[in-house]
Amino acid sequence: MKYVVHGLQLFSIVEQKAFRDFVLDLVPNSKIMTRITLMSMIDDAAKQMKIKIIEAMKTVDHIATTTDCWSARRRSFIGVTAHWVDPESLKRCSVALACKRLRGSHTFDLLANALNNIHTEFEIRGKIVRTTTDNGSNFIKAFKAFGEDANNNAGALVQEEEEEEEADKDEEEVEFVDVSSLLDEDDGFEFQLPKHQRCACHILNLIATADASKAVSNDAYKKLYYSTLGKCNALWNKCSRSSSAAETVEDACSLQLVRPNATRFNPAELAFLSEFAAVMTPLAQATNILQAETNVHMGWLLPTIKLLKIKLNKVKLPLKYCKPLVDALQVGIEDRFGPMMKDPELVAAAILLPKFRTNWTQEDETIKIGMDVWMQYLCILPIYNQVTHTVLLKCLGLL
Repeated sequence: MKYVVHGLQLFSIVEQKAFRDFVLDLVPNSKIMTRITLMSMIDDAAKQMKIKIIEAMKTVDHIATTTDCWSARRRSFIGVTAHWVDPESLKRCSVALACKRLRGSHTFDLLANALNNIHTEFEIRGKIVRTTTDNGSNFIKAFKAFGEDANNNAGALVQEEEEEEEADKDEEEVEFVDVSSLLDEDDGFEFQLPKHQRCACHILNLIATADASKAVSNDAYKKLYYSTLGKCNALWNKCSRSSSAAETVEDACSLQLVRPNATRFNPAELAFLSEFAAVMTPLAQATNILQAETNVHMGWLLPTIKLLKIKLNKVKLPLKYCKPLVDALQVGIEDRFGPMMKDPELVAAAILLPKFRTNWTQEDETIKIGMDVWMQYLCILPIYNQVTHTVLLKCLGLL
């Protein structure tokens, strides 16, 4: 069973003659399970694993989730993962909650319904602190419509509209309705999605592509950009179509290009490429930091973005050709990450990490926002939890 599951093998492999002969050569007279037995065993193992995951998440109070949806072979799917810190070992735990078929268009209400059902199925609906998604408009709209604050505002808005309608219908006759049927109706406001966190790596990718493309509004940059990238495209195309050209590039550079012609770059174009690489390197480094699988927490987000802004300011000074590119990237960072830089929870998360504390920013107002969050938490933390008090005070530099 483990061989089939871990190797992503077909269930029918246990019925293939070559596989059966292989097993019998290793263990003569052994009894090989049928496909039906294998499927039943995998189904039972999945149910047991689900029970263990639910029991494990019952022991924690705060859980973060991520979700994404995609299409493959004319079918749509949704995937959800959960992450938390074990209260005893303080190690981060991660599990996959769902990877299931999603029928219909990826509309915001369909995604909200699917997420709500998965959260309810695993009994974590009231424990999720944030859900991370990409910047797709359907996810953004789902959390705006069914997020915690949005739900409250929507409820108030509906109540005001109902009061206005009642005032306008004073002279209408009373109509009796079945209350139970009304309670069973799905009005769309019962979904309670957690706070939304947009994926920082996806935002950086948008800055490196969509925002960077706005730099072509500068005529001098635009001319050199298209001239240089045009020759790069010619080089890539030649290398993909000619094996001899690809071998020539490999012999000269000890590497192969993805998709190359005896195209010559003039000094200005070579300088442009050098500056372009210097500008985009800090962006690539920030993306690599934030998309790491382990040892990266929410507290890394703001210090990484803050350092990225500092690096872009430094690299801009000696530039001759790519200053418009830096300007476009800086505008994109401010537009997309600006509100996050003042988010109390994100600031508090950065301050709590011993690697950063309050050294990542010189803004007293920002530091105060984060410190206030932890001071409030310390006030409501049970006095008997002296160990947690001490750890927090040391992390905050108060001991």
